[in-house]
Amino acid sequence: MNSASPTITKDDFHRERSRFIDAFAGLKEAMLRLPKASVDKALSDELKILKTIRNDLVHSQLRFVQLEGQLHAIALNVQESACVARQGRLLKMEDFPLLASQISEFRRKVTGAAG
Repeated sequence: MNSASPTITKDDFHRERSRFIDAFAGLKEAMLRLPKASVDKALSDELKILKTIRNDLVHSQLRFVQLEGQLHAIALNVQESACVARQGRLLKMEDFPLLASQISEFRRKVTGAAG
């Protein structure tokens, strides 16, 4: 990281996680207003991917690690704590805007398909 780059903190990750969860809740709220038949198989599969990420972020306590000079968050879903060698989700700060855009794009597809 060069000296001109802002320092990313753990609080920044928590803030972005909260924004992602709120955006996902907004998506679910919008979907409740749609007829069930309006979500096709491809959209349903796309939602499953976003829902998996959401579940991991909601049901985890973030841990942090420095990798290649950058702070990363690790989400370990506690609902899978009985699993041997359970999987974690490694997140960079740059991942959150990408996730937000995926939610926005999905919401446009869903509301566009219904209209």
